[in-house]
Amino acid sequence: MNSRKYVYCVSIMACCLFGFMLSSSAAFAKPRCPDGQYWAKKRCRVIPPCSAGKFRTGMTQTSMGTCTSCKKGYYKPTVGSASTTCQKVQPCPAGQTRVGHTPSKTGICKACQAGTYKTKATAFVSACSPCAMCPAGKARTACSGKSAGLCKFCPAATVLTAGQCKPVPACPRGQVRIRVTATSAGRCAPCKKGSYKAIVGTASTKCKKVQPCPAGQTRVGHNPFKPGVCKACQTGTYKTKASVFIRACSPCAACPKGQTRAACGGQSAGICKPCPSGTLWTGGQCRTPKACPKGQFRSGLTATSLGHCTPCKRGYYKPTVGTASTKCSKVPPCPVGQARVGHTPSKTGVCKACRARTYKAKPTAFVTACRPCAACPRGERRIGCGPKSPGTCLKVK
Repeated sequence: MNSRKYVYCVSIMACCLFGFMLSSSAAFAKPRCPDGQYWAKKRCRVIPPCSAGKFRTGMTQTSMGTCTSCKKGYYKPTVGSASTTCQKVQPCPAGQTRVGHTPSKTGICKACQAGTYKTKATAFVSACSPCAMCPAGKARTACSGKSAGLCKFCPAATVLTAGQCKPVPACPRGQVRIRVTATSAGRCAPCKKGSYKAIVGTASTKCKKVQPCPAGQTRVGHNPFKPGVCKACQTGTYKTKASVFIRACSPCAACPKGQTRAACGGQSAGICKPCPSGTLWTGGQCRTPKACPKGQFRSGLTATSLGHCTPCKRGYYKPTVGTASTKCSKVPPCPVGQARVGHTPSKTGVCKACRARTYKAKPTAFVTACRPCAACPRGERRIGCGPKSPGTCLKVK
């Protein structure tokens, strides 16, 4: 032959049979196996594929190599063949990171968790970054998804806690939150007198001012969670104009001795006037004294003295209790020939005819009773002495 062909044969005999000339060195060389095979134990053998998540490395004509796990960012979902390699996992878009990735799975893209962010699509190994801490007194806002957020002071009704602005708790009814700062929730304090809070509301809900009552009225039933209601001033008090809540009705002022305050109440302070007739000034007021019983009248009664009860004198009577100013009435005189009997301080009595040998010649005052007939001189006797006449003395024959 003019040319020589050097091949890898299964055996020297086979090469000779096909008419190939072998060199002395080629006759004893190892044959070249096809792709996916290697020489072992005097023949080419198929290289087995690796399991999912692994690929074969170090394959040669005489070695099947070894199965190696896909490195992070790569995966092989199927067994495939010995030449099947790991595929590169695609990066997730901004605001998302890959979870559930294994050497045999790509995993899936999910949104960044709260407190983390990712501003752009990056290599697989770039996960969501944690939101950075802000300087003292500020909190990071809007840090999530695609944004790193900004450091800002906490808004009203929130307080910086563990790097976050958290709502300040509302106070119960009747209380308001005080001393709230950017870093302190403060405390709840009762609404002061003259203000109230009827609802829980929010941390920024303030106590409302109680409205003043009009003249002649004052507020009652007020407490930290109720405004109360306006009611008329009580007897003996007044308020001349609408005023601030704490202004209650004022007590009527005392008058000088012997005077009393009239028309004090509602919107008027009233005026001082002398005590009226039949009243007594005592305890700063004009008071009506008690009436005396029948047959007695109150004597010595003045604007400043109660006086005392005195029986009606003879010739006067008082048949009823009446009032403190009720006086004893004069008993009227009886006519000629009659005198009054049965008279007491409480009764007038009645007029009765003079008894025998008594008389009353003319109407006289009550104290004049029937007189006895006078004795005649010796040797004379009285005739005609009767109820109305003293009679006359005549000589006895």
